[in-house]
Amino acid sequence: MESTMIYVKLFHLVPLMKAVIMCLGSFASTLLSYLLGYVSIYVPFISETGAFGVPKSFFTFSVICGGCVLGPLLFLERYLAVRTLINVENEVLQKINLIAMYFGFMSTVGLAGVIAFPVSSIFWTHMLSAVAHFFFAMFYVLLQTYLTFCSTQVTEFMKKVRYYLCGLIIIFCFMLVVLLPVSFSVWNRENTHLPAVKKPGDKGFGLMVTTACVEWTMYGFYLLYLITFYSEFLRCKFFVGMTPKEDEE
Repeated sequence: MESTMIYVKLFHLVPLMKAVIMCLGSFASTLLSYLLGYVSIYVPFISETGAFGVPKSFFTFSVICGGCVLGPLLFLERYLAVRTLINVENEVLQKINLIAMYFGFMSTVGLAGVIAFPVSSIFWTHMLSAVAHFFFAMFYVLLQTYLTFCSTQVTEFMKKVRYYLCGLIIIFCFMLVVLLPVSFSVWNRENTHLPAVKKPGDKGFGLMVTTACVEWTMYGFYLLYLITFYSEFLRCKFFVGMTPKEDEE
């Protein structure tokens, strides 16, 4: 019996597809949430845009497709691409590459928790899931940046782009972790309505808007970072195959 190998032609588009789906889903859920009165125009948090009604469906669909389906596929493809482009005989680099993929998978688990525990009903579990997603994603980016500098196949320009994006992601991630509990603590102490419908006269308004801006900006940098994988994916061919056990024996 012969092995079966299938060439996947458009695998290099996965980073772009993931980013486009996530962005379109966020835009649709934000616009609908604003039009339906679920959020104010003053920079809601990402999760707030998909917390209620019809916008929740758009938000959930985009996160499932872009994050929970294309995300693991992207991390697997990146793992295989790095194995191809760096020194495959260097066991340390290959272990780092494998660990990075696992971090990527764990970030997807955190993202699944964001969907499973809505911010509108299970607040702190939702927030813990979001923080787990952000932190695992940050470590994934950190390891991928290290691997980038270990590869001679990556251009100097791309190394600089990933270096600066990685630094910005780390900075904004730690800013978010500090600002998030502080902003919600101040808000809950001073206000009785949800922060999703905040307005300039509310106590803690500025802090809440700043925290939301940090979240949106950080995730934008993260998606940009993943898009940079496109350049290396173009230099590889992705195959899906299966080998009968008797052939191995």
